[in-house]
Amino acid sequence: MPTTIRDVAKQAGVDVGTVSRALRGQRHVSAECLRRVTEAVRILRYRPLRRRGPVATNPLTGRTVGVVLLGMHHSLAALPAVRTVIAAVERELTTAGAEVLHLDVPDVHTVPAALRRDRLDGLVLKSAMQGEVLSTTGEAINRLRGMPSVWATGRPIGGWGDAAGADDHGAGGLAAEHLAARGHRHVALLNPKPDHVLFMRREDGFLSAARRNGLTVAVHVPVAPVARRIWRLPLRPVVFTQEVVALLDAAMAARPRPTAVFVPADNIAVLVHKALIQRGLQPGRDVALVSCNHEPELTADLDPSLTTIDIRLDEIGRLAVELLARRLLVGPERATVDMTVGPRLVCGATT
Repeated sequence: MPTTIRDVAKQAGVDVGTVSRALRGQRHVSAECLRRVTEAVRILRYRPLRRRGPVATNPLTGRTVGVVLLGMHHSLAALPAVRTVIAAVERELTTAGAEVLHLDVPDVHTVPAALRRDRLDGLVLKSAMQGEVLSTTGEAINRLRGMPSVWATGRPIGGWGDAAGADDHGAGGLAAEHLAARGHRHVALLNPKPDHVLFMRREDGFLSAARRNGLTVAVHVPVAPVARRIWRLPLRPVVFTQEVVALLDAAMAARPRPTAVFVPADNIAVLVHKALIQRGLQPGRDVALVSCNHEPELTADLDPSLTTIDIRLDEIGRLAVELLARRLLVGPERATVDMTVGPRLVCGATT
């Protein structure tokens, strides 16, 4: 005897109406009910008749998902890397049939009118990665905690839920391996934001790969108290021009002078590129330069062109949406998940 929708309802422990709504991808079905219905369909190998409509294969179909910029000033949210990953997230959610609600929450102590638990089925969040600004308790954060959540580009300190991001350790390692393959032996690492979570990982990856490949690395970071900034919400872009130039001058004054410089992001590389030329040094010919992110909007006008590590922001956005779909299926009981996207070298003329 063929399996019926009543069999699925009994197996899942829900009523027939809930099964029908879940199979049609309609709203107002909780993540837990959807998971139980999906599991029952799998166990019973249930195949609905065509006249009953298609099975909703994506748990995001018909859901309302908040894409949240948390604790970020609008000028920080406008940076190319942020815009790229958020655009990828919104594109993937729309393709999956979800309703996207964009939420800008610069002040975690103030709850926007649109932020209501009963309106949102899940969250994809993006926050700045400096310091421990999310360790604070605010009304907005308290409302968001406990909801199915995925962080795009990595989980900040104080964050919760799942996370999709770049393999930042691997990105730093790829940069070091590339410089070693080019014959460099004495290199410098400049990091004007040593408390930035992603920059720390890239620095660690670079140093690890440098040791494996016989590179001598001089690390240049700001001296205290600059290195221990107190970050306040909403976070804004910080222009480190003078600090970056000071770090570069210290590196170039060392003996032996480094033949290559690694910086953890393209916006820093743009400053270093300009400063090298102003000092009569040609990037690529006199001093090699490599960075991370691959943000053509920032680097397109650089001559010579920048060598950078592509952290694949579009793929991170896709992965974040995939993780949210999985979380809606398995429910909140499962352990949190961190997944990363492998980096790629984009070789320009600066190496």
